Amino acid sequence: ERLTAEAAAASAAAERIPYRAKTFETVAVHEGNRSACALADRIAKECRAGRDGYRLCLLWGESGCGKTHLLHALAERIQRESEAKVLYLETEAFTEELVRAISQGKSDSFRKKLAAADVLLLDNFQVAEHKPATAEELLRAAEKLIGAGKHVVIASDRDAEALSMPQRIKNRLAAGVGAAMYLPEKQGAFAVAQACAK
Repeated sequence: ERLTAEAAAASAAAERIPYRAKTFETVAVHEGNRSACALADRIAKECRAGRDGYRLCLLWGESGCGKTHLLHALAERIQRESEAKVLYLETEAFTEELVRAISQGKSDSFRKKLAAADVLLLDNFQVAEHKPATAEELLRAAEKLIGAGKHVVIASDRDAEALSMPQRIKNRLAAGVGAAMYLPEKQGAFAVAQACAK
């Protein structure tokens, strides 16, 4: 019976962690992402300890520098080491789900889904440029989570000031803690290749 219970627990844990392939152990740390990795590690530790120090974080860098990998690694660690509910969303998927919810009269249910998260990981935030309804809804969701002592981590291809969005949204993003991510130099690129080969 004990083995059965342990197997059931392991199965339940596996269902909570859809990001097993991308973990902190498979992130190749180099000078271009060291600060972002340290920030993600700090957030994971805060979730494990039940603290809420870094509530809003922005990671930015060009395509291919590892932002999505780091978000998945953060999700995996948080879910493995704590009971926090993690919600990872691509901004494009968020937009589509928002439009569908509004058209079906289910916007309240959609907002409740967002509010239920302890950690919201939002990828490719730059997609919300020139989509004011999406940007406003994202900001509203983030503010509610932050106000409840939860964490919001946003990834974008540019820093807050470089985004084509209303200034108040850029100011809010800039008010959080942030870290730039850069493509690795030659030595770092070799480390990345080694990590990917594992």
